[in-house]
Amino acid sequence: MGIVAKAIRKSKTGSAKPAAAGAEPTAIGSAGQAAAAPPPAALPEQPGEAAGGPAVLPAPAEAQSSPLRALPTVHVLERQPGGAPPEGVPAGPPAAPESAAMPPPAQAPPPSAEPPAGKPQPDSAKIEPDLVSLATPEGPEAELFKLLRTRILFPPSGRPPRTILVTSAVAEEGKSFVASNLAVNIAKNVDEHVLLVDCDLRKPSIHAKFGFNGAKGLSEYLTGGVELHSLLLKAGVEKLTLLTSGAPPPNPSELVTSAKMAALIEELKARYDDRYIIIDSPPPMMAPETSAIAKWVDGILVVVKYGTPIDLVEELVSQLDRDKIIGVVINKISQREFRSYSYKKYYGRSGYYRYRA
Repeated sequence: MGIVAKAIRKSKTGSAKPAAAGAEPTAIGSAGQAAAAPPPAALPEQPGEAAGGPAVLPAPAEAQSSPLRALPTVHVLERQPGGAPPEGVPAGPPAAPESAAMPPPAQAPPPSAEPPAGKPQPDSAKIEPDLVSLATPEGPEAELFKLLRTRILFPPSGRPPRTILVTSAVAEEGKSFVASNLAVNIAKNVDEHVLLVDCDLRKPSIHAKFGFNGAKGLSEYLTGGVELHSLLLKAGVEKLTLLTSGAPPPNPSELVTSAKMAALIEELKARYDDRYIIIDSPPPMMAPETSAIAKWVDGILVVVKYGTPIDLVEELVSQLDRDKIIGVVINKISQREFRSYSYKKYYGRSGYYRYRA
């Protein structure tokens, strides 16, 4: 029931008492219809009326200030914002009873299991099988990468290199195969984080090895307009992050030898000083930008296919800083050749390689 103006009060004897003079009260009956109010004028007591009759008495003084005096009918919700309520009307809606059931608080939605929007995700069905450190971690090839990891991370003297360039003398010698498997092996077996960067803008392959297709990367960063953090991808291996090459640009040599690339290497070394950075780069005799990258890294790992002419290997070493070369990996060698293989026999013309791991 809404706000109702009361016009008549009952006395103790059952007689009606009129409201204050000047008011225009309205009484609502049980059926909700208005009833006529008695005239406000007070009638003097008539002689001869029986005692206890319906005598009309003037309203007492306290009735003039009583909260039961006549009020205009006003709905609180119709009050304009900022306006003051009429006299005698509460400033707000009535309080809910204590026993009223409160609605339960809104529950936060559970965290989404979907990958973050905007970044490509690896397709496990497209991961290349030569990623042996991930596909067959207990196989013989993966064990050799564990040996290579130990040789690099625990040198006989000095600190291990934090930024490592992996390159080769000619194409198709397996530098990307070595770089990707070494990165996976370090990330899976050592309490270290790894960032694998594909700097081969001419013939990139790192993205395909991990099951990515058409991911943006280094070339988009160097040409401008793309932030670095938006290009870093999760490779599906804990503690391993990828920076792919992106779309092959028309001027890879100019991009990789630019001041922005040099600043990127320094930024990666400063921002990710707690992780190893492995850079896959094309052969320096085919891509001059590799010689520039070699000046910005801490160590160089050379990959040589079994049977590569020694003259090509010596020319490769002449274009690099010998003091930064941390080892040579002989790739694509059969088990029979491996058992009969010796560094001294194969590199007999070069005293440098006889003591290199």
